Amino acid sequence: MIRVLCINNGTFGMGGIGPAVAAELRQLNPPDFQVVEVLEQDFRPLDCVVGCKSLIVVDTLITGQHAPGTIMEFRECELAYVPGASSIYQSLCDVLESGRVVGATPDNVRVLAAEADQSGNVSPALLAAVPKLVSRVVTAAAAARVEVRSFAAEHMDL
Repeated sequence: MIRVLCINNGTFGMGGIGPAVAAELRQLNPPDFQVVEVLEQDFRPLDCVVGCKSLIVVDTLITGQHAPGTIMEFRECELAYVPGASSIYQSLCDVLESGRVVGATPDNVRVLAAEADQSGNVSPALLAAVPKLVSRVVTAAAAARVEVRSFAAEHMDL
């Protein structure tokens, strides 16, 4: 199963764009997706990573390095070191690292984040990123399915 974790960041006007991406993904109803919307302040990383083969995190960032609406993609724990990233990513990285020891974490973790403007409000450019993010989530999920199948074919009798 692929879990799509959409961060609802209350500091970005209407909660960032995580809720909008979650709503569009639920309408698409893709197979083997679990769309989860979580408030940043209620983020419990262990709950988010256990029980899925792939994890895709959708969030909003203010790095000041890109135009608003620019979509950035990070693998695993790269985002913990990006200026403007939330502290939730360090917690997520810690849980992923610990969970790997016991085999309880996803094989594939990606973060898709859209740059917000410095005001922190949901701008037209940020809203325009929603359909692009949805498309990137669907593409990342398709790639994750292929990676999981390839790994299984190499390591199991299929």
